[in-house]
Amino acid sequence: MKTTSTRINEDIAVLRSDLCRLGADLAELPSRVRSYGRDRIMKSRERLRTAAVGLENRAKDRVRDTSGVLKDHGHHAMDKWRGEVEYRPLASVAVAFVAGWLLASAVEHRCKWR
Repeated sequence: MKTTSTRINEDIAVLRSDLCRLGADLAELPSRVRSYGRDRIMKSRERLRTAAVGLENRAKDRVRDTSGVLKDHGHHAMDKWRGEVEYRPLASVAVAFVAGWLLASAVEHRCKWR
């Protein structure tokens, strides 16, 4: 049977061992935290890069689609105006003349003020 002093000495030895391990773990803690933080930053950076590339691709697709729609609308409007000019050539010439005259008057008026 163990004596009380023997048990106390064993407990002290176990405590010393535990304290040594705790000290070693605490000494490693800053490097582990830096490594963990660096890993998380790299993963977050990669996720952000992937998200940015996806957003850029979606934006390019949207611009391409919108450009196509606007081009189609422009062609449609040109065809419509071309049809109107062919259907009413005298009226179209008269409208063009009046529009040109108004524009020239506005420019002339503006030039006089300077």
